[in-house]
Formats: sequence, C-alpha cells, structure tokens
Amino acid sequence: MTTSHNVWATGSCGPTDRTSPGLMETFTDEWRPQPGSPVIDAADPEDHPRTDLRGRVRGDLPDAGAYESAD
Repeated sequence: MTTSHNVWATGSCGPTDRTSPGLMETFTDEWRPQPGSPVIDAADPEDHPRTDLRGRVRGDLPDAGAYESAD
C-alpha cells in the first residue's frame, strides 16, 4: 500500500505529507474540517473519491479526510 497527501499532527510518512501541530483543533466534533484547517485542499488532486461521505462533490483541490469543508 502506498499513501500520499496526508496531514499529520506530528511526523509524516512521505514527501507529499504535511505536518500541522494544532491539527486536531481544526475539526468539528463530527470530524469535519473548520475554515482554515490545514486539510483543506490537501488531498491528492489526481487520486481522490469523487464525493465525500455526505455526498458533496470534491473539486480539483479536494480536502484530505472523509469530508469536504463548507468553505
């Protein structure tokens, strides 16, 4: 398995990953990214699901994680 374009609170697994120490505070209680979250537009633009778990369409710059942000 190969992973890429992840966002971590600490560390990373590969060159396309990002690290953001305050990451956990940027989500709602339901794991949806809040405005300004480092996961916004952080997913692989060439390899991502067409929709998120709510059925929202992911565009050319998808958010990392299960949900697209509202912004």
